[in-house]
Amino acid sequence: MTRYQALKVIAERMTNEVCIVSLGGIVDEWHNIRPEPQGNSMYLMCLGCHMPLAFGVAVGLPNRNVICLETDGSALMNLGILATLGNEAPKNLKIFCFDNEIYECIGGPITHTSGNVDLASMARGAGIEEARTIRTEGELREATDEALSDEKTHFIVSKIEPGVEEGIPRKKFDGIEDKYYFVRYLESSEKITIIPPSQHN
Repeated sequence: MTRYQALKVIAERMTNEVCIVSLGGIVDEWHNIRPEPQGNSMYLMCLGCHMPLAFGVAVGLPNRNVICLETDGSALMNLGILATLGNEAPKNLKIFCFDNEIYECIGGPITHTSGNVDLASMARGAGIEEARTIRTEGELREATDEALSDEKTHFIVSKIEPGVEEGIPRKKFDGIEDKYYFVRYLESSEKITIIPPSQHN
């Protein structure tokens, strides 16, 4: 299973969820599957920050599912967040960690998951009961349907083949634009104010 195939499985099952998206090849692939600017995806180009941000959004939007599209390399940079998620157990946070066992965007050095490290087992040890590793599209469909329909934290590790989807358009928006698209989308869909209008005297 490629990452692109896995992302399509998840996208097909989404309704009004918001997404926090990791970095690397996943950016262009997710943008191709769910083109922006529609605002419901926040792309964060910083290793180790995706699950913490997704946790914060999930706490702030308790009645809406929040999906985190994570990678093995990024998850390994901040394993402490698993302990927080295990204790806080946000019922609306659904984490999909795509594990190709390499740092692909910097040339392919291996990550620890190419050895004995099992991210799903680590998540369970931290208290996230709904943690599993899947390897096929069928398993991912089942896991996604379950995650999006119940009120539990999910941590789903998808073992994927290395490589990026060829021939798809590049995402052109930068991080600043992404932030404002995301904030304005949340303001509109949730009927809230996050960034108030400028005050002129």
